[in-house]
Amino acid sequence: MKEPRKETLLTLKDLIGLDELQQMQDSFSEAADITIRTTDTCGKFLTEESRVPTLCKEVFLSESFKKEICGQCLPSFLGGEGIVDDELSYECLPGFKKYLIPLKISLAPTKSLILGYMILGPVIFMKRKDKGEVQALASEFGIDFEKLWNQFLELRVFSYKGIHSLLDMVENLTKSVLNLAYAKAVMQKKMMSKFSGIADAKNLCKTTSIDEFLKLFLDLAMSLSKGSKGSVMVLDARKNRLTIQASCGIPTDIVRQTSLKVGDGIAGLAAETKKSFLINKQNADQLLLERLKKPEISSSLVIPIRYNDLVYGVLNISADESSPVEFNESNLAFLSKAAGLAGVALHHFKN
Repeated sequence: MKEPRKETLLTLKDLIGLDELQQMQDSFSEAADITIRTTDTCGKFLTEESRVPTLCKEVFLSESFKKEICGQCLPSFLGGEGIVDDELSYECLPGFKKYLIPLKISLAPTKSLILGYMILGPVIFMKRKDKGEVQALASEFGIDFEKLWNQFLELRVFSYKGIHSLLDMVENLTKSVLNLAYAKAVMQKKMMSKFSGIADAKNLCKTTSIDEFLKLFLDLAMSLSKGSKGSVMVLDARKNRLTIQASCGIPTDIVRQTSLKVGDGIAGLAAETKKSFLINKQNADQLLLERLKKPEISSSLVIPIRYNDLVYGVLNISADESSPVEFNESNLAFLSKAAGLAGVALHHFKN
C-alpha cells in the first residue's frame, strides 16, 4: 500500500464546515442515487458514506471477501490499492467502478489547488455482469448466489455520457461552492494567515459561472430523459418572475423573450406550489392541459429546483409528438432528485 500524499496547508475544513460538506454530499448522493464519500488529500475520510449499497453492508461482510477487496476502496495515491486511470476511475472489484472528483479552488485561470476528493461509486459501467460471472464470484468467496445477484441489481448502470455528465456537473458545483467560500473568507480576511497571496478574491469569484453549471445540469437532464427540448428557468425573487437561463432545442428569440410570473403557466405553478408535474395528454388533469399551450408537445416534465423549502428555479423537459419518448413516474422521480443538485448550486451562488 502506497503512502498518501501530504496534506495541503489550506484544508477543506478551513472553507466549509464538515456538517455542510456532509449535507452537500448527501444531496448529490440522493439526487444521483449513487454512493459517495469525501476524503482529504491524505485519504482520511471527512464524511460518513452516503447511500451505502446493500452489497457493501451485507455481502462484503464475508471475511474472505472483505480481506480481498478492502484495500480497493481507496486509490493508491490516497493510501489504498486501487489503480487510477486517465479518467480518474478505478475498479474496487472486477466490473465495479469508482470515480474521483477533485475538490479544488482556482488560483489562476490555469492553476488550481486540490483540497480533497469525492469518491463516487461503486457503479457499473456500460454493462452488468451476466449471471454466470456472478455465480463464479459467489462460489469463489462462499457467498449465496441469489443474495449476491440481487445486490448486484441494486447498483446503477451508467453509460459513458451519463457518468461523465454527472461527474462534470458535480465537479463544477463543488468547485464553485469552494471558490465562493474561499473568496468570502479572503474578503473577510479569515484566510490571510493561512494562505495569503495565492489569489485575488474578485478573480476567484469570476471563475464561478452559474451559467456554466446550469448548462451542465441541463445536459445531464436531457441525457437522462432523452427529451426533445429543455430549459432551466431561474427565479428572480425580487420581481417574482422566472426567466430561461439555460436551454436546449428552443429558439433563441423565445429564450430571450420568455419571462413568466410565479403562478402563471405550468412552470409558474410548479414554482408557486413547489410541486413537480408529469404531463401526458392521456393522464394530465384539466388544469394542466389548459396551461399546456404547445400542441406539438406530447409529454412534459416540470420540476421545481429547490433547496430545503426555498425555490430557486424550474426545470422543464418536453418530448415532441414526433418523438417515441413518453415520460412516466420513474422519469419524474429521478429528475426530481437530480434537480436537488441544481438547488444546492443555486443556493450557494445566491448566498
